Amino acid sequence: MPNNPVLAVGSISQADMDAAASRVQAAVRGRSVRRDWVDRQLAAIGEAPIDVPHARQSESDSYPLYCIPVSTFLGLDDWMPHQDALEQGLLVEYDAATMADRVLFISHQWTSWYHPDPKGDQLRALKFSIEKLLEGQTAVRSNPQLEMKFKWNINHTGEWWRQMLPKMFLWIDFFSMPQPLAARFKGMSKEQIDESMAEVSPSPSPKPDPDPDPHPDPSH
Repeated sequence: MPNNPVLAVGSISQADMDAAASRVQAAVRGRSVRRDWVDRQLAAIGEAPIDVPHARQSESDSYPLYCIPVSTFLGLDDWMPHQDALEQGLLVEYDAATMADRVLFISHQWTSWYHPDPKGDQLRALKFSIEKLLEGQTAVRSNPQLEMKFKWNINHTGEWWRQMLPKMFLWIDFFSMPQPLAARFKGMSKEQIDESMAEVSPSPSPKPDPDPDPHPDPSH
C-alpha cells in the first residue's frame, strides 16, 4: 500500500537512543520548513509568527522524548497534535530504566502542510499493521542491506510481537513533538483551515509582458 508508515524496531542500545533523542531535540529547536514558510506568509499580511511553549529554545535547552503507548494509540480515532495529547495525559516521557528496547519509531509521509494525514488513510494503515502484529501471525525481518552492510540482524517472530507490543510505545512526530501549525488551527474545520491557508499562500507570479517587437510593422 503506498505511503504506508514504516516501523523501525530492534535491539537499540542506550547510545543509539541518546543519539536519536539528540536528533529529536535538534528538530524541536530548529524551525521546520513548514513553520518557516507559514511565518513568512503571516508576516506578509501583518500577523505575528506562530508560537507555542518549548517551540523556541536555546542551544543549552532540551526537550523530553515523549512517546504514546501502543494501547493508547490504538484507541484513537484521529490524529492529535503533541500539545493536546500531552495536556490530556496520553503521552509518556521516555525512561531508559523502564522503556529501553520498547520504543518503535514511526516514519510516514506528510500529505499536507498543516496536517500529516488529513484523510486518516495512514492512521488507519498503521493501526491495521499494529493490530495484525498483535495477532501473532506476522514475523518481521530486517532489510537485507542492513544485515549485510551493517550486520544489524532483526528477526522477530509473530509470537514475539504478540507478547511485546502491548508493552511498547510509539514515537510519531505529530504526537511526540510540538506542532505550531496545529496550535494556530486548533478548533477550525478543514474548510476553515483550507481558507486560512489560501489567504497566506503565495500568489502566482504575474506573467511578464512579452518583449516588444524590435521591428514593428509601420503600417500598424
